[in-house]
Amino acid sequence: TDSNPEVLQLLQYNIKTNLELFKDSQLSIRGVPLSWGVMGAAEFREQHLASEAADVILGSDLTYNAGVFRQLLDTWIELGDSDTQIVYVSAGHDGFVAELDAFRVLAQTSGFGWEDKTAWYRGQIPNFDQNAKVVFLHLPKDNW
Repeated sequence: TDSNPEVLQLLQYNIKTNLELFKDSQLSIRGVPLSWGVMGAAEFREQHLASEAADVILGSDLTYNAGVFRQLLDTWIELGDSDTQIVYVSAGHDGFVAELDAFRVLAQTSGFGWEDKTAWYRGQIPNFDQNAKVVFLHLPKDNW
């Protein structure tokens, strides 16, 4: 997450609360600051992932600033590998459809796979927000 103390505090609370559901598993989830871009992601990977790739990257409401789309994609490439699953969720807001579409175009032209799973989630979750989107991304295969 970003380095906003309130965001980090809320993230830690949500992790602790939800891990109670999986207390008998070997699940390991941490919330720590991450600077976007190749350098920030490389440092993060070395410090927090023992230089291994992430199994899952979960992002929420990240596409509000088109000026950092490239940095976001570079971050995901640096943190993952061909087996990494990226799940991106957004609650949506005014202008959101155009933002997400611009991000999709850049991601796909950069070699990312893009699967919109919103319809499936709407069918599974009661009261699913009609403005929300759920997208699975797959990292470009030519990076490894």
